Amino acid sequence: MSRWESLATGRIKNGSFDFADRSLAPKRFYQVAESSNYLAQILDVSPAAGSPGMTTRVRLDRPLFDARTPIHALIGGVPAHARWIGAEDVVEVQVPNIPAGPTQIAFRHREFDSAGAAPFEVLPARARQLVLAWAGGECRLLTTEARGGQLLTAAEPDHTRLAFDLVNEHGLIYAGSLLHPVRGRLEVVDDSERGEPLMHASRNLPDAVFAIHVPNLPGPFTIRFYEAAAGVDLTTERGRAERRFVNEITVKP
Repeated sequence: MSRWESLATGRIKNGSFDFADRSLAPKRFYQVAESSNYLAQILDVSPAAGSPGMTTRVRLDRPLFDARTPIHALIGGVPAHARWIGAEDVVEVQVPNIPAGPTQIAFRHREFDSAGAAPFEVLPARARQLVLAWAGGECRLLTTEARGGQLLTAAEPDHTRLAFDLVNEHGLIYAGSLLHPVRGRLEVVDDSERGEPLMHASRNLPDAVFAIHVPNLPGPFTIRFYEAAAGVDLTTERGRAERRFVNEITVKP
């Protein structure tokens, strides 16, 4: 038995012997082994289901990525953000904004077997993004789509806010607030001649485009918008009664 045969404790894959310790293998041996026909396969996806914005970890049966290798992941044929998390055979993938239903997760890599894609279940998105325009003193809906992300938290109470209630046939479902898109605190950062940033308040603008996240309900719902002055506590019934009604919009997913 040769020295290499006595030191290596690997395995055979599609006719190519894989050394357990690569430092023991001659460089020329791995130049041949790396060029074999073997393509990486997915061993495990955990969790095997997720809604847009959530992440899942994919483990391959051999190292395929490292910190210097771009990772091109696909869920349902749609590019998905992916990142290497330390182990060369484990990749974290974020579910893109695609419709719910059964699909597959795969990678675009010359050494990955495209036929070895793993099943993945896309769950309904937890949130719905509404892109809105403030014009003429009221809110107007521009676009809406289901997507991942956190629901909007309450804005700082010491500034003018735009509050909103989400209601449907069951009543009030969700309430939130954000800094008023045209009357809230607007800050601009400029670079001075000495390279130091200078922060100052910008003048209010008459129009603005902004977005909010609300629960992704299956049926139509209404958003009612209110203006809330600085200092008003929107967590109390008295504070909610002090809001000034602006307008309402109906959303039909």
